[in-house]
Amino acid sequence: MKNFIYLALLGLTACGTIFSGTSQKMTFDANVSDVDIYIDGFKTCKTPCTTEIPRENHRLLISARKEGYQEEILSVRPGFNAVAVFNTTALTSWTTDFVAGGIWEYKRDKFYVEMKKNNQGKIGRQNKRNLEIKHFALFNYDEIVNEAYSHQAGEYITSLAKLANLSRAEIVELAMTYSDEVNFAEAVVEKAK
Repeated sequence: MKNFIYLALLGLTACGTIFSGTSQKMTFDANVSDVDIYIDGFKTCKTPCTTEIPRENHRLLISARKEGYQEEILSVRPGFNAVAVFNTTALTSWTTDFVAGGIWEYKRDKFYVEMKKNNQGKIGRQNKRNLEIKHFALFNYDEIVNEAYSHQAGEYITSLAKLANLSRAEIVELAMTYSDEVNFAEAVVEKAK
């Protein structure tokens, strides 16, 4: 009976969750002090700082903001947590890791942001427009790519084309050229008229 209990408990173990936890620490710093760090739109901390992020199969959009400086945006995708490979005992181990988030990890956990001074006047207005274009492209990247590959210029492609003063065909071409949201957004801003 004792062996059965040990075997049952072993079947419920989840190596990724037990050894790595369901969250991980991320550290942020910048070339200027007191930069506000936003993760998925929520203010998280001021640099220099370390914060705890839940492990999920979810792309993080990290934004660094400070009055008088251009906003900097980063994207971090989760990857497979190699520790979860030790879930050889039972399907329940994999299920526990999957549900608890222990199966995922963000490979990058330290960030240094180079903040750039914001210019005023016409250049400042252009930077604001470019930032709007970049935000739209970043936050709607998956939908834009889905529309591009389905050969339908839907609402996301049409909206970004209007915002960037580009044709829908140009947006589709950029979406099919760049495989990550940050490079795609920067390319759209670069090409914007």
